[in-house]
Amino acid sequence: MAERPPGRARHFLGDLGVDGQYDREGLCIARIQVNTANCTARGEVRAGVLATLVDVVGGMLAARELYPDWMATADLALRIIRPARGPVVEARASVLRRGRTTLVVEADVYDVDDVDDRNQYVRGDANACHGHGAESTRSRHSERRVAWASMTFAVLASGGAEGPVDGRSSGIDTSDSEHAGRTSLTDHVFGRTWSMNGPGFDVPVTDGVGITISDPAGGVASVEVNEYVQNSVGALQGGVMALLAETAAEQAVGSAVGREAEVMITDLQMAYLALGRIGPIESRVTELEGDGIGVECRCPPSGRQSALVELHDRGDDDRLTTVVTVGTSSSTNASMAEPGDAGLVTELGRLRNTGVS
Repeated sequence: MAERPPGRARHFLGDLGVDGQYDREGLCIARIQVNTANCTARGEVRAGVLATLVDVVGGMLAARELYPDWMATADLALRIIRPARGPVVEARASVLRRGRTTLVVEADVYDVDDVDDRNQYVRGDANACHGHGAESTRSRHSERRVAWASMTFAVLASGGAEGPVDGRSSGIDTSDSEHAGRTSLTDHVFGRTWSMNGPGFDVPVTDGVGITISDPAGGVASVEVNEYVQNSVGALQGGVMALLAETAAEQAVGSAVGREAEVMITDLQMAYLALGRIGPIESRVTELEGDGIGVECRCPPSGRQSALVELHDRGDDDRLTTVVTVGTSSSTNASMAEPGDAGLVTELGRLRNTGVS
């Protein structure tokens, strides 16, 4: 579901320190500072943290675009091109397609060098996204794209009833043109800038949200559903789902290929089937394929694997809430694609040209 800045209670998104703004040209931007808590031991921002950033920026944009109707997240796809190391990571989302029943949002994720570069960008051309003139507002060395993502939202008609976010009682005068009235109303309800500020994490983010591992080889891990990790409708926040799936795949692949290998997440494909409201939410790896799996010599110099992860709500009759396909890369020397990895970049272009996510 779409996320909103939490209230006064401490919240996972506040501890991540997500902030952003909505550009009048239709671009929504969200960013976080990179620190040891949201990174792996290799100093790379976790895939689940990148997915959280995408989930937030995509949800904020979709909520504005569809207001006063509501929406539910149907799927999220994240492809990591190269490791994200910061010092700032920024996601920029725009509407790719809007239909009667669905809305598709695309987001590019960047490593950004410093705050001045970020301010230069948001004051510049909002079309400088997804390759459309991005270099016109920044120097080439100040940023690099680290991931690409897409999200699909199901449009839920409001039917005249108030939803989790609604401004009908705000008293705003919407008697001007339809566009001007909509703009002023959505600005009042959602704001043009927003910040989720908390004290931050003093432990790794996976520990901070309460993920516990009970069976590494089976990818069995769990997290409780509580106010700290809930979204605006009281279910487990989508980014925490991604962190849980990432943890499950890391553990299962690492167990299968050998502990001397390091496992890196290269992509997440998340299909949201039901809300996880009760908890605990438990992960299970049901399929595992790829290099170094099921062979006597379990740790090749490098390889690719794929894990199918199911997330179940154990408190709701073990209901299946989410199915996640996780792509991984394992290596004995922790090498991973950097700029110039033609295979990943070419595949990214193919996905975009064919409209496949």
